[in-house]
Amino acid sequence: MDKAEVKAFKFLNIQDRLNLVLNKGEFCGTRTFLGNEVKLYQYKGEFVEVWRNLARGCVYQVEIQRNQNILFEYVKDVKI
Repeated sequence: MDKAEVKAFKFLNIQDRLNLVLNKGEFCGTRTFLGNEVKLYQYKGEFVEVWRNLARGCVYQVEIQRNQNILFEYVKDVKI
């Protein structure tokens, strides 16, 4: 995504972001963090995390993730 697309994505409401990522993104992996299931998708060249609270069963955050340390959490168990 270019800067304008990133800005437009961030402006969307959570349901619209979720629909875009689920319908047009590519699933990359899952991790758990403090009672949340976090799924990683690639959408238009960006990594996007979808946060779902396990106790409530609802998605409450859909955000672009660029932090390399967090992205490495999805591949920490892969042996090369």
